[in-house]
Parts: sequence; C-alpha cells; structure tokens
Amino acid sequence: MEKNLLLKQVNIAQYQGESTANAASESFDELLTTARALVLGTVSLLHSVVLTIKVMGQPNISGWSFFS
Repeated sequence: MEKNLLLKQVNIAQYQGESTANAASESFDELLTTARALVLGTVSLLHSVVLTIKVMGQPNISGWSFFS
C-alpha cells in the first residue's frame, strides 16, 4: 500500500517536472523570437537612417536644418 502511494507521488512529481520544463522551454522560445524581432527591427531602423542620410546628405545638427 505504502509502496503504491510512493510510486504515485513519484509519477506526479515527474509529470509536474515535465510540465515545468515544457513551460520553461516555450517561454525561452518566445524570448528568442522576441529578441530576433527586436534585432531585426533595430537593423531595419538603422538601415533606414543610413539611407535617409545618404539621400538627404549629412545633417546640419547645430542648425537643426535636417528636415528643412
């Protein structure tokens, strides 16, 4: 009787451990996806800034005439 109860507790602990590991894995995958999106967005933004400066010429920061 006691052995069966112990086996059930071990099975429950294994199941909970697997569930926790799966949740952690999914969270890590979501974190990686978010990081990739952030990096790609940053690269895209920097690329746009570089192209804008190439087209419009070097900005005159002291006179704030970049958009005039």
